[in-house]
Amino acid sequence: MRKYTSRESSMIKNLKKEKPHICYYCRKFITNEEELTVDHKTPLSRGGLTVPDNLVIACKDCNLEKDSMTEDEYYVYLEVKKELGNYNFIIITKINNLLKEQEKILDMYRDLHEEKRLLNYKKMKVLKMITTEHFNAARGYMLARELQNYSLKLIRLDEELIHETSMEELAKYNIMQLNTQKREIFKKLIEAYKNKDEKFKILLKKAM
Repeated sequence: MRKYTSRESSMIKNLKKEKPHICYYCRKFITNEEELTVDHKTPLSRGGLTVPDNLVIACKDCNLEKDSMTEDEYYVYLEVKKELGNYNFIIITKINNLLKEQEKILDMYRDLHEEKRLLNYKKMKVLKMITTEHFNAARGYMLARELQNYSLKLIRLDEELIHETSMEELAKYNIMQLNTQKREIFKKLIEAYKNKDEKFKILLKKAM
């Protein structure tokens, strides 16, 4: 990029001396000298000139972010960035809620597995008694009822485990769907601005 002429440099210095220093783009007051910059609304690389109508005070962050975009392009970029920020917040909130739900399901899943392990242990103890002990009819009836009780509880637990597995899979699926929706929104935005130059499209992607 060519160097500024003495007239252009003087113009930029004089603009920096004007008070108050308010960023043309974000309307933030600039109190730190290091944050104070002068921006070309239409960049030099895009055919802009160093003339008063094309020069504005800008904070360092906006100037760096605007890069080689024109003023109009930058406002579109900021609008898209805001929309994506809002959309991201909604998506992330939904995903976080689903992750919390998934964690509860996993906790319940672990509890059910532990309960199943204990029931199997008790069932095996009863089976061992039946095969190794000598007992009368009353004792045999009691052990048979106990065995039946544990078996029924295990069947119920297996049904609950199947249900919890389905709920976990559903939570995973919903998270995947939300991420897919997010990617589709980004694709549509890129498609909507496909006629913009490559540099602008790269900056647009940065907003995402």
